[in-house]
Amino acid sequence: MEMAIRFNPTLVTLSIIVAIFASYVALNLANSVTEAKGKARAAWLCCGALAMGIGIWSMHFIGMLAFEMPGMEMAYDVPLMILSVVIAVGASGLALYVVSRLIVPMASLISAGIAMAVAIAGMHYTGMYSMRMEASIQWNIFLVVVSIVIALVASFSALFISIRLRNKPEHHWKLMGAATLMGVAIAGMHYVGMIAATFVHDHDVAIHSENLLVTSGLTATVLVTTLLILGLALAGSIGQRIWTQRRKTNEEIVRKSEEKFRALVEAVKDYAVFMLDTTGHITNWNFGAERVTGYKANEVVNQPVSLFYTDEDIYANTAEKELQAALETGHFETEALRKRKDGSIFWADVVIAPLYDQDGNLSGYSKVTRDITELKEADLKLRKINEDLEKRVQHRTNELQAREAQLRSITNAVPILIGQLDREERFLLANDALSKWFERTNEQMIGATFKEVLGEDRYPANEPHIRKALSGQVVTYERLSHSADRSAVLNITFVPEFDESNQVTGFILVASDITKHKEIEKELKKAIDAAEVASETKSAFLANMSHEIRTPLGAVLGFSELIMNQDISASERANSFEIIRRNGSLLSNIINDILDLSKVEAGKMEVEKIDVPFVEVLTELGSLLSLEASEKGIKLTVVTEGMIPKIVKTDPLRLRQILLNIVGNALKFTDRGSVEVKVRLVADLDSSLKLAFIIKDTGKGIQPEQAEKLFTPFTQADVSTTRKFGGTGLGLVLSKKLANALGGDVILKESNPGEGSTFVITIDPGESESILFQNVEESHKVLKLPLVDRQFNLHDLKVLVVEDSLDNQDLIKHLLRGAGAVVETANNGKEGFTKGITGDYEVILMDLQMPEMDGYEATRTLRQSGYTKPIIALTAHAMKEERRRCLESGFDDHLTKPIDRKILLQVLSEYSLDGVV
Repeated sequence: MEMAIRFNPTLVTLSIIVAIFASYVALNLANSVTEAKGKARAAWLCCGALAMGIGIWSMHFIGMLAFEMPGMEMAYDVPLMILSVVIAVGASGLALYVVSRLIVPMASLISAGIAMAVAIAGMHYTGMYSMRMEASIQWNIFLVVVSIVIALVASFSALFISIRLRNKPEHHWKLMGAATLMGVAIAGMHYVGMIAATFVHDHDVAIHSENLLVTSGLTATVLVTTLLILGLALAGSIGQRIWTQRRKTNEEIVRKSEEKFRALVEAVKDYAVFMLDTTGHITNWNFGAERVTGYKANEVVNQPVSLFYTDEDIYANTAEKELQAALETGHFETEALRKRKDGSIFWADVVIAPLYDQDGNLSGYSKVTRDITELKEADLKLRKINEDLEKRVQHRTNELQAREAQLRSITNAVPILIGQLDREERFLLANDALSKWFERTNEQMIGATFKEVLGEDRYPANEPHIRKALSGQVVTYERLSHSADRSAVLNITFVPEFDESNQVTGFILVASDITKHKEIEKELKKAIDAAEVASETKSAFLANMSHEIRTPLGAVLGFSELIMNQDISASERANSFEIIRRNGSLLSNIINDILDLSKVEAGKMEVEKIDVPFVEVLTELGSLLSLEASEKGIKLTVVTEGMIPKIVKTDPLRLRQILLNIVGNALKFTDRGSVEVKVRLVADLDSSLKLAFIIKDTGKGIQPEQAEKLFTPFTQADVSTTRKFGGTGLGLVLSKKLANALGGDVILKESNPGEGSTFVITIDPGESESILFQNVEESHKVLKLPLVDRQFNLHDLKVLVVEDSLDNQDLIKHLLRGAGAVVETANNGKEGFTKGITGDYEVILMDLQMPEMDGYEATRTLRQSGYTKPIIALTAHAMKEERRRCLESGFDDHLTKPIDRKILLQVLSEYSLDGVV
């Protein structure tokens, strides 16, 4: 049967607008790609392809969402949808690459137009093929061909218009018109392609669960994301064009300035002017450089400047050192021997200056060299003349003084202790930091000996290192040293100095403060040690946790297998059932402790404050623990002292959990004697009243080193594999954190090995005007609550159990049918919905995590379909948050797994006509 189709006018309009906007962005990006260079060109090409491709794909996808078939549920195959995006981006990248070239032959333009048209059509029909529905598609080949032709015309026109309009001023309105034409053409291709498809209803086509079900929210997401990407791309393109225009203007100014400078430089014939890059390679030079060196420009461009240096200077890296000196001082001058192309040597006067760009970054160096060979020869002749000799000596003296002043400025600028000493250990130089350290002026340091400066008490410790330095060795050592206002760990280095005959003339002293580094090393070592301890602690905890979980689990599995043996007696079978029940309960308690501790650590543990009759707390504590005490032959007493509130405002569940943990521990670790619980009101540090439980036992006690880590997570007093008592090591730390949440604390007051321990639990009892006075003698009586075993009658109660676990199905059916209920089952949420809406069930038990459709969705669908009878959640999540979420999602009640028979029957009895008997 052919399906009726219709198009959503709003989405159709949106798709056309997106197509026009994407076209406009693409035409702008084409110009940006053309103007960009190098890596920027590749980046713009990638960004343009992504923006244009996603824009075209978004138009296509919104157009697909505009396509509606009443009564037909549609979904889209995710991998194919992603493939259509890749095709769109690839086609856009191809188009931008073609139009961004400076010269585009017509053959390339036609080929690119065809390739882009095929890619756009491929994107469209790939997207069509990704549709999943209970229908098949029949194609009108003629309209398919027409849609491809439209894509071809649109693609070729877009590429042609983009090339014709690029780099032309005042072309925005033309570009807008071209974008509108291109967008309408692309949209036309899409909707012609959609009309070419006829959809025939086909029940044999199945929609699998992995398909993406399209919703209106997805439409908004696709539209907003696409407009955001296109907007960013358009803004970036416009910004890049503005930046490019400014750059061209600046480049033109620089070019004219360089032409003037080049003309000036070329006019200088007696000086060789070199332009170097940041690595010392020649980028340009003048005619004077050709005359001085004998090289042509094409022979030296991109060559290192060391090409003109002697072999000795090349070996000594003189060229690099000169550039470094120029960079450090801002100006470098020297006279040195240089080499021409023919191998001849000449004297050169060299001036080097670093060059910086407008941002202050190093862009290269300028080097001016003058041939001073004749001047050098003249100087040699004039050396015999005293006047000239004195001038030269004075000149050199001035240079040395300038260099010494420069060296002093440099050494004074660094926060390092620097000094120069001769063979007699007298200071020739001391920077400001060194003088200040020894509380002297620079003048007082010069000429003083190292021994005088250090003092008689500190010199002997340094003398062996000084002797090594004067013997020609480089010495480095660390020492705690003191100044007037501080002390520090110094890293001290002595570097010997040599004369021309390789004799030691003295040494350089360099000392730096490494106190902070030492502190960091110390803290790092502490952190590493702490991490290792934590790792060992957690490893021990995990090993213990594995033992604690696997032990009851082994009992459950072993006795389950034993029950299957038909040869065992009825008493053995009953004992096996009791062991399985007991170990299952133990596993549940372990899991609850872990979950509670994780919630407390995450700060998500919620406590409630309600009015609780305090006598019930004491009664329940005695009732729950008296049996264990009796079995071990231990006397358990619960007493009160002084005035006690009748009503306390607290969380009864958490208070019960704390008391059972601490008192239970006391019973567990006490083999003989007694466990006494005293309750009294005590004053806190802030004068407020706290309700205190003092638990004193006569057990084994706790060693002092074990007591220090008693409340540390993941630790136990005994972590050995031969320990006598079990447990996860979570009870005490969990109890302490719960007590903190109730406004109090848990502390170990005292403990003596072999004699017993005393723990104190405090909580905030809240404000209460009602005070109960209870005699000590009466409190010694342990009150026991009678155990009530109620029988339930679910006669003819029709129950639907929706559960994907067949074992759980069998268990629940067995329990409910034994109480008289009529039970049917469903294996998943979808099947449960079908049976629930068509069957006549009085109660539905709904598991939450199931395949096909989970319990939340099944319940929501049932409620939306008019089902008003009770639905009870079944889940392994026992937290309050999960219960609250279930009730807010339409469930009437919440039951946790593992299933407790009495609780299950009690809850269902509330929905039975017969109820409890």
